[in-house]
Amino acid sequence: MTKPTCAAYGATDYERRTTVASGSRLPPKEGVVGEIKPHNSREINAGVEQLRKSAVRTSKVPVLLTYRTVKETDPSSYEVLMADTVELKRVLAERDEEDKDRRPGGAKKRRPPILSRLTTWYRVGNPFPEPCALEKIPYHTCPPLLGAQLEKGVREQYEEAMRSRYSRPPFKKLPSKSPWAAGHDILHEELADFLSELAVQLQAA
Repeated sequence: MTKPTCAAYGATDYERRTTVASGSRLPPKEGVVGEIKPHNSREINAGVEQLRKSAVRTSKVPVLLTYRTVKETDPSSYEVLMADTVELKRVLAERDEEDKDRRPGGAKKRRPPILSRLTTWYRVGNPFPEPCALEKIPYHTCPPLLGAQLEKGVREQYEEAMRSRYSRPPFKKLPSKSPWAAGHDILHEELADFLSELAVQLQAA
């Protein structure tokens, strides 16, 4: 996957009206597939569509992690939010049914925005700094490069929350993944499945 240019992008717009629920409802320790997106309607919709079209979705618990700046005017500090997994499953099923009901060649029906259907979000981990958001490019003016830079911090906060939740036996570290590589951003599965997939990847290398 090639790195995108920034010419067509402006600074990322984050949805601020989302109500964040107290506590958390973390997914199970195994059998999870997820995406990481900026917290705005367009990107959340894209994440839902990626999960919906996943070849492994039916056998996994879907997770949608998003990030946004802690303060609207400060692009150097970010927080991680997670859509409620029960709601996310329901929205995925609704989208499947909507596609089935669409007649070939017929006009697309107006659907409520995905963000309006995902009403329960939880904070995951702690806010984390990203100095590169203000340095160099600056990254906060180029969403694709900013997202690639932030993915590591988002994954670390998610892993820390999962380790706190699942201490015995401990939660395994997520497989490393380049932000530019194809495939899901979050994937933790049974060891046998992981080793099988790893063997296929090694054979193809």
